[in-house]
Amino acid sequence: MGKLGKVTEDLAAAALSGKWGRELVRSELVLSAEEDAQPDPYLRYAYAVRHIACEAPIRILPDELVVGAATLRESAFHSVPVYKRDGELLSSSISHVTLGFSKMLETGYEGLRERIAVSRANKELSESQRNFLDACDLTLDAMQIWHGRYIKQLEALASGSSGERRAHYLQIIDNLKDVPLKRPENFKQAVQSLCFMFVFQRQCGNWPGIGRIDLMLGRYLEADLARGAITLDEAREYLAHFWIKGCEWAGCSDVFCGSGDGQHYQNIILSGVDETGRVVVNDVTYLVLDVVEQLRISDFPIAVRISRRTPEKLLRRIAEVQRLGGGIVAVYNEEFIIRQLTDFGYPLEEARNFANDGCWEIQIPGKTCFAYSPVDTLDALQRALGLGGAHESFASFEELYEAYMRQIRHDVDILLLNGDGWGKNGSANTLVSMFTDSCIENAKGYYDRGADYYVFSIHARGLPDVINSLFAIKKAVYEDKRLTLEQLLTYMENDWNGAETVRLAIRNGYVWYGNSNEEVDSFGKKVLHDFAEAANSKERKGVKRPVGASTFGSEVQASH
Repeated sequence: MGKLGKVTEDLAAAALSGKWGRELVRSELVLSAEEDAQPDPYLRYAYAVRHIACEAPIRILPDELVVGAATLRESAFHSVPVYKRDGELLSSSISHVTLGFSKMLETGYEGLRERIAVSRANKELSESQRNFLDACDLTLDAMQIWHGRYIKQLEALASGSSGERRAHYLQIIDNLKDVPLKRPENFKQAVQSLCFMFVFQRQCGNWPGIGRIDLMLGRYLEADLARGAITLDEAREYLAHFWIKGCEWAGCSDVFCGSGDGQHYQNIILSGVDETGRVVVNDVTYLVLDVVEQLRISDFPIAVRISRRTPEKLLRRIAEVQRLGGGIVAVYNEEFIIRQLTDFGYPLEEARNFANDGCWEIQIPGKTCFAYSPVDTLDALQRALGLGGAHESFASFEELYEAYMRQIRHDVDILLLNGDGWGKNGSANTLVSMFTDSCIENAKGYYDRGADYYVFSIHARGLPDVINSLFAIKKAVYEDKRLTLEQLLTYMENDWNGAETVRLAIRNGYVWYGNSNEEVDSFGKKVLHDFAEAANSKERKGVKRPVGASTFGSEVQASH
């Protein structure tokens, strides 16, 4: 592994220490009375983006190789950082999405203009559809204004400098001047283009995942290396400076402050096959692992797609980085996921291109509007038992388990009904819509069923706890008869006062889920399988319904 330079290490240390997060500026951006009165929500959103592009602070650090900064404090709180006339923020922003950065990198903003023009030529568009396309054009104007402000500031810095410093700024200008407006011509421009698009999304409050970065950037690096235009060490530095952008919100608040706590949902995927089935492993794959190994930046969480075709060299490199801890690198079973996606109805070519969203759920990047909704399985069990009210009694564990499943099915039915309307009438957001395939072509927004796929996933929350709780009841009450169910429920409601010996006997008398015990792990598999069967709806009302399980957001948090 090549070693990153001291300048890069210092920039990373400043960001990780919370320097830029603490210096985020509170937004003073406010819609005009005329803008606020605009009845079309997409046009109103576009006006807000224009305020951000024209008025929000920009930041260029003297030594950074890649420019673009999200400087508004409200953006880090999942909000559009522009206020309405009544003093309220315009709306919440969008996360749990991986946008179509790959397509945008190849076509640039010019490609968006062309697609908007083609869509607008449809004479059957409704007024709301025309307003949507007008709002997309206005948003593009704003994005180019933000770009122009950075170019102007860089030119001023260059004109006021000399020697190496002037050459440094001129190189950045050369990297930025034509992107993201056009397709990049080299690796440095590609990194700058991807960064600039991503950071402007963040500046406007969105928290997108990036997706398959080595698939996007690998071809540019390969071409530059072949013609001697860059070295691997130089490329590593540019990627590192991009990585530093991911932690510039660290330290901004007690919630979602970055550096391991949520990371603002900006996940990245490495390796795996492309849409033709070719394995993607290139220099960018390894350089990314080099960067996170040295800088220990976890704010771009990485998942590596692995299969039986993954080279041993990459498997070993993954293990080398994983052993450092920090949860920076995860692995996904690519063959299993692709098979599940095709079984669910996705075309093979699209299934092969899967990524995670800004969290960990699987989606097709740039094509998917996703949401998940959890079922609290432990709460369902408590209701089935009558805890906190009239205790229930059951002649057998099977009766108790069926009562638990009735509660699960009740909760699932409510969520399935809620999911019928997913992707309709949500927050207007042209930025996310333009980076999502088919929204422009359909002249409909991300939350107006303009995207290709709408996914509403019902998740089981608290599964380890409910598995262990059910297993304890099964063993202690119905098989070993250490106590009756009524006694157990009474002890629990009294927080085990006067029954510590019984509590410890149950706690220490069995092996619990996740400890390689065949009996309890098989039981846990049954609990998960039965939940999946209850929640399995495949697809209805134009919404795909994959079943999941998660623990995110259900952990016990310390009080302050």
